[in-house]
Amino acid sequence: MQLLKRFLFENKGIAPIVFKNASWLIFAEGVSRLFVFAAFLLAARTLGPSGFGEFTFALAFVSLFLMFGEGGISMALTKEFSQRSMQREEFSSLISLRALMSIVLFLPILGFSFLVTQHMVIRYAIWILAWYVVAESFSETFFAMFRAHQKMKYEAIVRIVRMILAFGLMWWVLFTMPSVLYLSIGYSSAYLAGLAICFVLCHLFIQRLGFQWNFFIWKRFFKMSWPFALIALSTSFYAFSDSVMMGFWGQITQTGWYNGAYKIVSTLLFPALLLSLGFYPALSVHIQTSKEQFQRLWRTHFELMLMGSIPMVVGGVILAPKLIDLLYGASYQPSVLAFQILIGMAGLLMLFLPFKYLLIVCNQERKLFILTLAGAIINIVLNVIFIPRFSLYGAAATTLVSYLFLVCAAWIFSFRYTPIFLDRMRILKIVVASFVSSAILYFFLSESLNLRLPVIVVGLAGFLLYLTVFAFGYRLFIKERHMAI
Repeated sequence: MQLLKRFLFENKGIAPIVFKNASWLIFAEGVSRLFVFAAFLLAARTLGPSGFGEFTFALAFVSLFLMFGEGGISMALTKEFSQRSMQREEFSSLISLRALMSIVLFLPILGFSFLVTQHMVIRYAIWILAWYVVAESFSETFFAMFRAHQKMKYEAIVRIVRMILAFGLMWWVLFTMPSVLYLSIGYSSAYLAGLAICFVLCHLFIQRLGFQWNFFIWKRFFKMSWPFALIALSTSFYAFSDSVMMGFWGQITQTGWYNGAYKIVSTLLFPALLLSLGFYPALSVHIQTSKEQFQRLWRTHFELMLMGSIPMVVGGVILAPKLIDLLYGASYQPSVLAFQILIGMAGLLMLFLPFKYLLIVCNQERKLFILTLAGAIINIVLNVIFIPRFSLYGAAATTLVSYLFLVCAAWIFSFRYTPIFLDRMRILKIVVASFVSSAILYFFLSESLNLRLPVIVVGLAGFLLYLTVFAFGYRLFIKERHMAI
């Protein structure tokens, strides 16, 4: 117990600090996502597709402004104050800047809310959820301070408490007075409470809070933050523009169906995102110390994503009807095809992650920004073309095409601007082994569903079967003794 306490709460040594901080963030992210999924699942079942569509449309709309409110300042702040100590005047000026940006952020949200919808309930929900945007963007500044001071435990505490509050308030609302407006109040209130906790923790353990107006400090941080802001802004369009467009064109019920499918896909992607975050620090170290080890590490990252993406797509396509019915009920059956398309997007995103972190580690952030910006433009243009004709299926297909572009472009940029290389024959063997294992998985899942077995049991059994078959093929045809890391 004492060993666990020292590991989690004391900063001694570089490696323990890095691992401890990653552990705090992974734990917080895992718990937060679990509560988020549970809360949205409950909302989808209680409000139905139309009510859930109203809520997710309003949330997606205000979330587009989240990137404007954050402005990339938290990333710049973490980078700057990780390398040097922070002066109290600087922090006080940044707090003042964040407060000013939060006030200014309300104006475009309120103004554009009159343009995107004439539905008064949705408009009121947008106004209420604007407080969520303010609280979340403001909290990111404090999270950056916690990271810069190697105090990720405080960020973990805030994230976990915030989502427990959100789940509790949303659960209470949905069982006592279910409505989109009260749900929005509960969601925003949880984030405002999280912001209050940030204030207290930062004031007590990091830096005494104050307000100063120093325009030179503001200008310096704006110069540092704009590249991060543009990348984040481009990325946000992938997640929110489709829901906003569907809502704008009056496809509210379809927005509910679409987001029901999207929430499952984003939850299934969580292990891959965590795995990539685990590789990122190690890649950053080995690119400076050992090119050979860096090459092996990155190749392992890519191969793991490749091995996992194919069975996830196959399993998701087969299990989609049963999974949607189990989680949401018969009223969400139109979500099935959207989920089957989006699970293909998830497979492509898994392939994109190794190239994304490779470009970052190799100081090619501008190339990454070009990719994400081009992908965002493609996403918006295709959404304008396909959503009016095909609704949620057009939105899902557009997301799939956008990520296909990202993977292809990232592949080209990575091999042109980084020192990485791949053994094509080895990759071909892995692809063949994955497809053969996935074919066996396909027949197993199809027959198991015909026997009317529980979908969760079938999914877990299929996952274990795929691992067993692939491991046998890997050991027999692919494994190379000298490639152990």
